[in-house]
Amino acid sequence: MRATVNHKFMNPVRASAPSYAEKIVHIIVVAIVFVSFALSAALATDRASTELARHFLSDTPACVQPAPSPVLLVADLTLNGEIDDSVSLHIYSILEELGCIDVLGVVSIFGNGGSTTAEVHRNLDVRLAKLGGGTWRLLRGPDESYRKVRNKRATRPPAGQNGTLADQERLVRIAEIVNGANGQVVIVELGPMTVSARLLSSGLIQASKIRKILAVGGRKGGERFGRPAGLVGRLGSFTDFNVRKDTKAVDSLIRNWPEKMFLVTYRSGVGQRMITADMIANAIPAISEHATERQQWLRRMLGYEGIPSWDTWTAVYFVRDGKIRLDCGLQYGRVRMEDGARWPRLLIGHQPDEGWPIEMCR
Repeated sequence: MRATVNHKFMNPVRASAPSYAEKIVHIIVVAIVFVSFALSAALATDRASTELARHFLSDTPACVQPAPSPVLLVADLTLNGEIDDSVSLHIYSILEELGCIDVLGVVSIFGNGGSTTAEVHRNLDVRLAKLGGGTWRLLRGPDESYRKVRNKRATRPPAGQNGTLADQERLVRIAEIVNGANGQVVIVELGPMTVSARLLSSGLIQASKIRKILAVGGRKGGERFGRPAGLVGRLGSFTDFNVRKDTKAVDSLIRNWPEKMFLVTYRSGVGQRMITADMIANAIPAISEHATERQQWLRRMLGYEGIPSWDTWTAVYFVRDGKIRLDCGLQYGRVRMEDGARWPRLLIGHQPDEGWPIEMCR
C-alpha cells in the first residue's frame, strides 16, 4: 500500500510567512510559558522552605513581638561537619523574612568537629549566602574559650584578664554592635557559649542589654541518645557537645545570669523532631548531598531514620506557637560530672539546692 504524504508539511517553501500579528502572539505565548515556569519553580522552592520551616515554627508562625527582635547569631558551622548548623542558619533567615528578628550579625566560634574559629569563619563566608544569610554581617569571634581565660586569670593575675589582644579587639567590635542595637538583644549561641560568657564577664556589655541567651545543652542524669543496645550505641550516645567545649562558660552564665538563659536540651532533637534529608534537600539544594550522606550514616551507625536537629529548635523562642512542639519551663540546672561519665554535662534537677532556675525545653 502506498503511503499518503501530506505535502503541506513536507514543503515549507509553499507555507505562507507568519504575519506581524502572529509573531507578536507567538512572542507573548513564549513569554507566558517562561514566566509560568519561573513562578512554578519559585513556588516549589517556597513550598519546600515552608515545609522545613513549618517543622520548627508551626503551620502559621506568628512573631511573639510586634517589632523585630535584634539578634546576634553565634555559629560553629563547618562545611563537612554537623548539618544541624546549616539548617539553623536557614531557619533564622526565614524568621527574618517573617519579620520576627533583625539579624545584627553572625559571629564565628570554634568547636564543631574540632574546627578553629578561623576555619569556621572561612566556612561561614562560603556558605552563608546559600543558606539565606548573604546580607548578614560576618564577625570573627574569639579563639580562646572562657575556660582558658579563667585559667589564665587564676595562674597569672592580672595578666590574661581578658585573653589575647586579638580576642579582646574582636570582642570589642562585637560588643559595639550589641550595645548599639535598638532595644535588648537576643544572643543565639549555636555552638559553645563562649561569646556570651566573655562579653558579660568582661563587662563589655551589661546584662540589661541582653533579653535572652539561646543555646543547646542539658539532659537529665542517665539519659542517653544513642541506640540503647550494642557497643556502637554506647560509643555513639551523644555527649553534651556545646557544654563540653567550654564548661566554664556555661557554668558562669547559669550561675550569674540564669534568668537570661533559654536552653534546648538534646532530647528536643530526637524522635519526631528529627528532620529528613529530603526536607533539607528540597529547601537548601546546596547541602542536599551532605544531608543524604548524613542520614545514611546515622541509619547505619545509630539506627536513626532522620537527622537530629538540636540547634534549630532554639528558633521556637521567637514564634508564638512554636513552643507547642517543645515542653518548656523552669528547671534547676548546673554543670557537674555525672557518675561514671567522661565529660561534664548540664544536668536538670528538680530541687532548688541542685542548681539555678533556667528555662529549658525538651
